[in-house]
Amino acid sequence: NVDQKVNAYILDCKKLLFKPIIELFVVNIDYLPQKFFKYEKVIESNLFPGLPEDINKYNKENNNNKNSYSKFHFEGSDAVQGYFGDNYIEFCELDICEEKESGAGETSGTTYREIFHGLFLIADYKNIQFKTILQSEFLGKLKSRIDMRTLNFRDEIQLKKIELQNLKFNKYFSVYSEDDIEARKILSPIILENFGNFAEKNNITTKLSFINNQVFIALGVGQIFEPNLKDVLPLKKINLDSIEKDAERIYEEISLVSSIIKDLRLNSLIQSN
Repeated sequence: NVDQKVNAYILDCKKLLFKPIIELFVVNIDYLPQKFFKYEKVIESNLFPGLPEDINKYNKENNNNKNSYSKFHFEGSDAVQGYFGDNYIEFCELDICEEKESGAGETSGTTYREIFHGLFLIADYKNIQFKTILQSEFLGKLKSRIDMRTLNFRDEIQLKKIELQNLKFNKYFSVYSEDDIEARKILSPIILENFGNFAEKNNITTKLSFINNQVFIALGVGQIFEPNLKDVLPLKKINLDSIEKDAERIYEEISLVSSIIKDLRLNSLIQSN
């Protein structure tokens, strides 16, 4: 009974409080609190090369190992579909982690590795002929190189490191592309400047890919669309200050997403060519 009331409270917060906040930025929205992207869309983004291409097959095969196994968990919620300006956009919260168990009996142990926890977005981006991937350096330069080698080997492509003419941007981001001309066209000087300033102010994992006339964006901002429950459990009187803080937090996070999309200039000249 308590769980049912708490879940009902969470759903009410999402529909009555969070949805109107999202509508300040995204119009004509469909908001589905219990839905999220299919795994195939995340694989298509090429942002997580270490993930198996077929998660169900991988987990099933690895669970047959007696002494050790690796298993990926893929969960999410709060799918949003709508229009940001003239551009169609979708986003949701995603949680991806790897569970590993090794040994047997008293020597056995289970560890968890977080792969991604945050907001995953997809938007239209026309006239993309080649793959271009951008990763924030918060992940580490070595990991970026390993990820690209994994991707090149898996998909038989040749992503090359692209050096761009902006010192601040280069400090925070690495760019890999199949075609340096298209990469430089997408990442114009104003976008490089905006992203450099963004990274300087926000110490968060940021990953983008331009593939198949779409831009995929992964932002490691943690949970967004979840109300603070500490004043509700065990079903105390609801604290209005807590609800107000939830609203402010969500507004700030969606503003962050909005600023990134504006920095990408989705309606720029490359869109109309």
